[in-house]
Amino acid sequence: MAVDARVRDNHFHFNGVNYFRSHAEAVQFGDVGEKKAASARENYLAVLESVPRNRLKIERATQVDIHSVALDASDIGASITIPGVGSLGAATVARQLEDQTLSLVKLETLPKDIVAAANDSPTLIAELVRAGDAGRLVHQAFVILEMKTALNLTRSTRFEVGGTTRSWAITGSGSSGSNSRTVVTITPATTFAYLLLKPTWDASLLQNCKRIAGWENDPWSRKDAV
Repeated sequence: MAVDARVRDNHFHFNGVNYFRSHAEAVQFGDVGEKKAASARENYLAVLESVPRNRLKIERATQVDIHSVALDASDIGASITIPGVGSLGAATVARQLEDQTLSLVKLETLPKDIVAAANDSPTLIAELVRAGDAGRLVHQAFVILEMKTALNLTRSTRFEVGGTTRSWAITGSGSSGSNSRTVVTITPATTFAYLLLKPTWDASLLQNCKRIAGWENDPWSRKDAV
């Protein structure tokens, strides 16, 4: 069965969902910011703050095979940092995704978990309120890993997260039949694509809002562009 995936320089379509790619090098899993539109084809998250890394809970990490998807350097768009490898040019990334030297990995946290972490931080709430209706959180992100690392991480059943805003690590453990741990360090320019979460509030006027009361997914769409 053909995989439902398309890679473009401004978005990534996977399993019926369009993920943002614009400014991905400046966005990380767990970031908080303001959704902006720079052009008729580019909308993105301008990062304002980040959920403390030790408060992030990874619900699952999923290996995503796109080796059969047609893509080239123009689709990748820019160099990407591969944890444990370094920065690779767009043409190299495209080729190594095709030959399965590299693999996409999707990181997900439950919306209720990232919302709980944001609600516990007055700084994050203040930034979201200041951003108004454009305030968003990043609750899903794709990174690119070496294939062996991708398989080891995604076989894990437990995940721990820790580190600083700019450099933090995911430790996966508990894979079936193994006592080993897989550690992946996330740094700037690691993100391939991301999905936004739009908060809803506990008051009708933003200036009166103190807590996030609910949420909805906010995928990439051309209609959001200016």
